[in-house]
Amino acid sequence: MNDIEIAKAVATLDSTIEDLRVRVSGAERYSSVFGAFVVLPKPTGHALELASQIRKMCAKGHVRLSIGVSDGRLEAVTDVNQVNVVGTAINYAARLAFLEGGEGRIAVNEFTADQAIRT
Repeated sequence: MNDIEIAKAVATLDSTIEDLRVRVSGAERYSSVFGAFVVLPKPTGHALELASQIRKMCAKGHVRLSIGVSDGRLEAVTDVNQVNVVGTAINYAARLAFLEGGEGRIAVNEFTADQAIRT
């Protein structure tokens, strides 16, 4: 991808996440130079539904995402000038998103998948 294509892809992702975030009560959006993530209150099944919607909406804008979904405890921390969150769940989701051949797919860790099936 060239710079213009990357900028368009990032804009598509940002607007897609923002559109869905305002519709989901309690959803919080965070981003970095490496991507973006959304923190949702339980239940886990809702996170999978949201991930699917984000993937489909971005695909309409010709952006093929790789999405990782995980759950777990997060801790609020203060970065340079803003509040951010850290936690193992974020690391798991990021690793899932970067699985080989993951473009256009949603990868879910086993515990999260079991939780979603139970809800």
